[in-house]
Amino acid sequence: MVDDQRIEDLLTIGVAADTFVIHDLIAEVRELRASVEIAGQELAALKLDRDDQHAGYMQINALYQAELKKVADCHDVLKAQKQERDAALARVGELEKALKAVEWKGLDVYEIGDYCCPGCGRSEKQGHAPDCIVGQALRPGGET
Repeated sequence: MVDDQRIEDLLTIGVAADTFVIHDLIAEVRELRASVEIAGQELAALKLDRDDQHAGYMQINALYQAELKKVADCHDVLKAQKQERDAALARVGELEKALKAVEWKGLDVYEIGDYCCPGCGRSEKQGHAPDCIVGQALRPGGET
């Protein structure tokens, strides 16, 4: 690379015939060097901006991935709870069916041959007593 001093040295020993052209060239070289320096600084600033943007992206991505994990975990919990609920509802249906099978199968000790509720002792004609556990369990919605 030719530096300013080398060009000045060439001028001094008379190598260049036209010193005005050489001085113009020296000025242009200085301007180009300044432009290259500015471009280098701008490039360094852009690299810093890019690095900052990348770091920001990485932080946002880490938060996003953590939220995705939470959603997946919630989905797994909800799926397990749905399976438990479905199993419980199936069990309730089985118990309700069994309870209906014995609802009026108790032996009424007061009326021979008549059947009654094993929970309250009333006959089917009378209906369940208000506090009868069998009657409460078999009401729609399990209302008490």
